[in-house]
Amino acid sequence: MRLGATDEFTRVLRFGAVGLAQNALGFAGYLVLEPALGSHTWAMTIAYVAGLAFAYLGNRSWTFGGRSRNAATLPRFVMLYASGYAVALLIHLGLVDEVGMNHVIAQAITIISCAVIMYVGQKYWVFQVHTKEGP
Repeated sequence: MRLGATDEFTRVLRFGAVGLAQNALGFAGYLVLEPALGSHTWAMTIAYVAGLAFAYLGNRSWTFGGRSRNAATLPRFVMLYASGYAVALLIHLGLVDEVGMNHVIAQAITIISCAVIMYVGQKYWVFQVHTKEGP
């Protein structure tokens, strides 16, 4: 079944809502963890990992319809987020350690930079349902 433009717009809005909630919670966690741990790297890592469950459940069930089995989607989701983490860490460390940017601003830029990659990966790889259509 092919989605219309309205359906795709709704999907993008839902992805955005899940992402905003996930990142707001993760950003708040980062702001609490960084001074407690004394490490922007560990704070970013823990906040990133904590967002996995929220993002998976929200996007699987609400954004992309939850028609796929966990056995198929969960490993791909984890692989996408592991790759996304590597990209996020490189951006974050580059901005903080190499450019000298404030770690809070760098974290906000990192979140925004990875959003597009995550949407495309989830839509076309993680939650894509392949169906065979007859003649």
